[in-house]
Amino acid sequence: MDIKDFAQKFMEAEFEAWRNENFEPLGQIESPDVTLHMPPIPDLKGFEAHKQYIMTACASMKDLTLEGDYITGDGNVAVLSFKETATLTTDNPILQIPAGSTIDVDGFMVLRRKNDRVAEIWIKSSITTK
Repeated sequence: MDIKDFAQKFMEAEFEAWRNENFEPLGQIESPDVTLHMPPIPDLKGFEAHKQYIMTACASMKDLTLEGDYITGDGNVAVLSFKETATLTTDNPILQIPAGSTIDVDGFMVLRRKNDRVAEIWIKSSITTK
């Protein structure tokens, strides 16, 4: 599978996890030992940590909308853009955002593929509140 198709498959699986808390497609494309880099949040190590992160985040928000696009890729590396909007139902102490705030997230995600699975993810985003 070329890197563009692979990246789009990952994005669909990621959005399925966020929208419906269905982690099966994500578990099939992500390495069990995946590492996620998302400053200022400490690195997440492993699929189960990624899954727990999504479940915790989903439990603290409502009205989630997601969109994303493939930007570029070569070999085993791909770049995706994404946008997210949600209303927080609990305070987010790491980002110092109070409950009731609507957040807009705009960012990029870089994927590294190894053995036909996502092995590493770097995320850089900006968050604005309303």
